[in-house]
Amino acid sequence: NIPNRFGWSYIYTLRGQYSNDVMIGGELNTLQHFNGYSWRQVGPPFNSTNYNWRKVEMKGNTAVAVGYRGSKAVVMILKR
Repeated sequence: NIPNRFGWSYIYTLRGQYSNDVMIGGELNTLQHFNGYSWRQVGPPFNSTNYNWRKVEMKGNTAVAVGYRGSKAVVMILKR
């Protein structure tokens, strides 16, 4: 359980390509990117939906987040 600038949530996954290119995913729609200076929520706003992100992978300019919302699986593909 970690605090973030939006509130408290469990973090389930952390991936990075470089020290200035890191993503975390967790409950309460926590899906954030670190650019070496600050964290930014990506996708829907924090705590706005019941998404729980369990795995994040990054390669080049693409990131993929996999998780669930209720009893349904969800996948989000993010591109720069």
